Amino acid sequence: MARHSKRNPIGFTDIIGASGISKSDPRIHTNGAIDEASAALGMARAFMTDKEHADVLKQCQADLSKMMGFIAAVNTEQTFFVIEDSFFETELEDLESYLFKLEAETEFPNVFVYPGDNAAEAALNMARTIVRRAERETVSFFVIENLKQKAVLQYLNRLSSLCFVFGLLEAEN
Repeated sequence: MARHSKRNPIGFTDIIGASGISKSDPRIHTNGAIDEASAALGMARAFMTDKEHADVLKQCQADLSKMMGFIAAVNTEQTFFVIEDSFFETELEDLESYLFKLEAETEFPNVFVYPGDNAAEAALNMARTIVRRAERETVSFFVIENLKQKAVLQYLNRLSSLCFVFGLLEAEN
């Protein structure tokens, strides 16, 4: 839970390495969207029947926390990672490896999917849409800041696909 700072007026907050940041700052918007995505993954995990799949989403939440630290550090003196253009490629490779294997084993419907067959499937599809929104916010942030770490954006895209596939699998249960 965030602690409230008495030194910041209403509408301002602190982030890693910076104080008195307007809540309209693009870093706040972007991290807020990613935080919502992480919370949605947590909700989905709570309903999932497959423990291995739930554990994968928990790792994704840890990856999103790392992503938020990176975004919070933009335009500050803080450096928590070696920020190269290749930042987040290992996380992306791990996610893609799991996703592509799962996709190869999954039968995809040839009709539009209407979420709600069960709680896990509905939560996963809600998480999918929230991750997509986080992806759009992050793309906008990367354009504004001229950031080149494209693996971050690809990760969010693949994460939404993973939620979709997990949703299909949960609908079968």
